[in-house]
Amino acid sequence: MPASRGLPSPDQIVEFLKTADAKVGKREIARAFGVKGADRIELKKILRKMADDGLIATRRKRMSDAAGLPPVTVLRVTGVDSDGELFGEPAEWAREGEAVPKVIILMSTGRNRASSIKPPGVGDQLLCRLSRTNDATYPYEARIIRKLQGAKGHIVGVYQPSLRGNGRVLSANRKDRLEFEVARGDEGGAQKGELVRAEITRERGRGFAQVRIVERLGDAADQRNIS
Repeated sequence: MPASRGLPSPDQIVEFLKTADAKVGKREIARAFGVKGADRIELKKILRKMADDGLIATRRKRMSDAAGLPPVTVLRVTGVDSDGELFGEPAEWAREGEAVPKVIILMSTGRNRASSIKPPGVGDQLLCRLSRTNDATYPYEARIIRKLQGAKGHIVGVYQPSLRGNGRVLSANRKDRLEFEVARGDEGGAQKGELVRAEITRERGRGFAQVRIVERLGDAADQRNIS
C-alpha cells in the first residue's frame, strides 16, 4: 500500500530500484512517483528509514536495492556455460551466508561497446552495467563498459609469511616486482620462499592489492619453476 499523502511505500520504492536500468537517487525516485513540493521532505524521511532498516543501500548519493547488486558493478569472469556464454560474479562479495549471484556477460554488438573490446577470459575483471533477468540461474545480465587494466585475475610470485600480520607475495615478473597482501587463512598451506599462484581478490586501493593462494608451485630457488 502507498505511504500516506500519496507518497510511495517502501515496497514500491524497492520494486522501482530493482527494475531501474540507470543510476537512481532521491531526485529520480521523486520524479518517478510524482512527488513534489513539501512531500519531498517526507520522501527523504522514508528513504532514510529504509536505509537504516537495510532495505536500500546508498552509494555516493545513489541508491539501490540492498538485496541486489548495484547497477554498475565490477565482475570477475569465472567461466563459460554450455552455450559458450561468459558468466561471472561480483569481484567483491562480503555478505556472509548468502550465495554469490551468477551474472551472464553479454558480448553483443551494436551500441554495446563490448564489440570493440578484446574478448575477456576467465579471471579478467570487467566494469559492467547490470540489469535483472527472470532466470533463476543467472539473475542478472551484464553489458561491458570496459575491461579493467591490470586486473589479471591471477599472479605468480614468491610467498613470504609475517609473524605480525598478513603475509606477502612478491611477483615473479621481474619487470614489475609488485607486492601483494595475503590475508590470514588465504595462505593455502604455502611455506616461506615457495613459488605460488594466487588469485587477486581485491584490487589495489590504499595499500596493497590482496590475493588468495590457490596453488603451490615449488621452491622459488629452483629457477626452472619461474617462467
